[in-house]
Amino acid sequence: MRTRFRLKIAASGLIGLAVFGVSLGGSRADNLSEIVALVETKGWKADLGSLCSEFKLPLRGQDCIFRQISVQEVEGRGDPRGFNAPRSVVQGQQPLILIFHLGPLVGEFFVATPTGELLKAFYRAKGRGYDELPLDEVREEFERDLQYWLQMCLEFDQD
Repeated sequence: MRTRFRLKIAASGLIGLAVFGVSLGGSRADNLSEIVALVETKGWKADLGSLCSEFKLPLRGQDCIFRQISVQEVEGRGDPRGFNAPRSVVQGQQPLILIFHLGPLVGEFFVATPTGELLKAFYRAKGRGYDELPLDEVREEFERDLQYWLQMCLEFDQD
């Protein structure tokens, strides 16, 4: 099933509205792969070199350039959220996605496979560095963030 959804995109300080078509309705891994494909084709270039270094990811230089779609929540506090997919995959390395959710004083960052397997999680309080968190302690929050992105893709365009 081809689903159209509305996505508020914040880029270069401007907020715009875009409508994209995504095929959802399969398994969770299939649905995530559709979101990854959307981000790879419609997202903007994001150099995450500093995060790759901080998170000790096996990506360096040009390998740490992702495609990103970020949104600002419509409900709740209006927190920024982002979904990053690799611009390219280095042969022999597992592709990674990076999902973030920024609150007023705290940021949560998740590194996962494109099928939704959580690999690493980090927390950053305002004015501090990144702290790696035990996966068992953050798995529930990671699942909520994944559901947020899956739900974004299930909202039909009403126009």
